[in-house]
Amino acid sequence: MNHMIRSDKSNSNDWYIDSGCSNHMSYNKDWFSNLIVPNTSGHVQTGDDTSHSIKHIGDVKLQTTNGTDCLSEVLHVPTITKNLISVGQIVEKGYQVRFTSKGCYVEDPRKKFKIIAKGTKQDRLFTMEVKMHDSQVVFASHDNKSIAQLDLWHKRLGHVNVQKLKQMQYGDVVHGLPNFKGGYLHQLCEACQFGKQSRLPFKREKYVSRYPLEIVQQ
Repeated sequence: MNHMIRSDKSNSNDWYIDSGCSNHMSYNKDWFSNLIVPNTSGHVQTGDDTSHSIKHIGDVKLQTTNGTDCLSEVLHVPTITKNLISVGQIVEKGYQVRFTSKGCYVEDPRKKFKIIAKGTKQDRLFTMEVKMHDSQVVFASHDNKSIAQLDLWHKRLGHVNVQKLKQMQYGDVVHGLPNFKGGYLHQLCEACQFGKQSRLPFKREKYVSRYPLEIVQQ
């Protein structure tokens, strides 16, 4: 843990599996969803006796080799330099973590020890094999600005139009859907423009075919 904190912060997607870490934690706010600010200020103490403030708590979704998994109750700690997965939190969810000389495996005993996720061994450290989405459209959490949230949920729900989003909000049919104050998207959605673009009609020809196998269109 000492070495991790001293090393320079990078944009690495690596998540280190740490049996001495009491909570999942990450420095990258863009990966979080359902962010909340703790009611009381909290800190994490690292192995070099330095204290780091906890700014938020939320969820992080990871694309593993076996599908998408969600880490809940993840601490957002901007001043740490690595992303940490707590073995203790994994075990609390009913899973088990098995370490070998080749790597580590998160298994579900309730499903005949099905492998949920796996990691690789790098020297004496174990890292989870995950991928983070570049655009973070599905997993990102924006600041609490109504327009930004409207853009985000428009993409999350399959590019649904604003009117439908408003209906979902008023009808309370989507759990966790925020209140939108703005009634328009912050920027033009390029994907929607391409997806809903009408096809140009064929040009009109004077010649009309009269018999089978004649030319219909030149």
